[in-house]
Amino acid sequence: MQIEALPVDGFEAVRLFIDQKTGLTALIALHCIARGPAIGGCRIQAYDDMNDALDDVLQMARMASFQTAMVDVPFGGGKAIIVGDPKTKPAALMRSFGRAVASFQGAFFTCEDSGTTRHDMDQANIEAASVLGCQPGAALVQADNAGRGVFLGMRVAIQERLGSRDWSSIRVAVQGLGQTGMALVKLLQNAGAQITAYDPDPHRCGQASSQFGVKIVGEAQLWRENVDVLAPCAIGHVICSERLDQIKAPIIAGSANQQLADAKLGTALAGRNILYAPDFVINAGGIITAANEAMTGSYDAAAVDRHLHVIPRRLEQIFAIARRSRASTHRIAEVMAQEFVQDQRRRKNAA
Repeated sequence: MQIEALPVDGFEAVRLFIDQKTGLTALIALHCIARGPAIGGCRIQAYDDMNDALDDVLQMARMASFQTAMVDVPFGGGKAIIVGDPKTKPAALMRSFGRAVASFQGAFFTCEDSGTTRHDMDQANIEAASVLGCQPGAALVQADNAGRGVFLGMRVAIQERLGSRDWSSIRVAVQGLGQTGMALVKLLQNAGAQITAYDPDPHRCGQASSQFGVKIVGEAQLWRENVDVLAPCAIGHVICSERLDQIKAPIIAGSANQQLADAKLGTALAGRNILYAPDFVINAGGIITAANEAMTGSYDAAAVDRHLHVIPRRLEQIFAIARRSRASTHRIAEVMAQEFVQDQRRRKNAA
């Protein structure tokens, strides 16, 4: 396997792995390990340009550092990207990826993410003990906790913007009915909310409609729905300038990573009086779950459930600052996270 270290300012390590025998091309970035090993998911995605893949892995590793700092887990942030087709990932390729993870000698923990499955993690885990989520049902547990974190955060956002605690009057539009989106839908339905959703998979749409009474609409219509909360729960960069005029919801709170196509959109949303729950805070349920496994070697459901409540508490803090300062919630959260990370690095350097 060829390993190339890529020097990037502000990152602990960035490495490119190429294994011609198995077809592996992977990037792993460790942003900060001041509090402990880096932790972050492994996704498989096709890229036409390796520079785009590098930009993605750096941005997501940085956001993972912010996320771990904001929800107070003893880890730093990292990310892994395997460049390729998520439908074509033989066991040999995933085992090669496991060897790439093992080269960090315990400084990087990874888990299932977009394009990867538990079977993929099982194969990588043969080569690296720091590959997480290999217990039966681990992915569903992680998705359920991610959905629960969003639900708890959404409740705080609703109270902040609408002053309501009555879910029966709340209308939510969910974009994406994957494992986390469906977990959120179930919680919303149990709470009594009215739910509209879109997903490109007809089976998922049928399941949401039949099991939870969800109204299914087309993708274009979803953005225009007259709802209280818009919950992006699929791909990133969905909040873009072209969609700003379409969004009627006064609250955006969902599980997708990197929801804003541009950081400046945080200011644009604030200018339109749309309350945005910063994604790397509200969607931290998955990383809280992974961190619990990394610390305990198993899964402590009670401990995770208690830890999830840091999400609404942190959002309350962000919303209160935004109310006083009239700054965007996205910018407030980023500055707060940057200060946490910088403080962690200062403490480590002084030790």
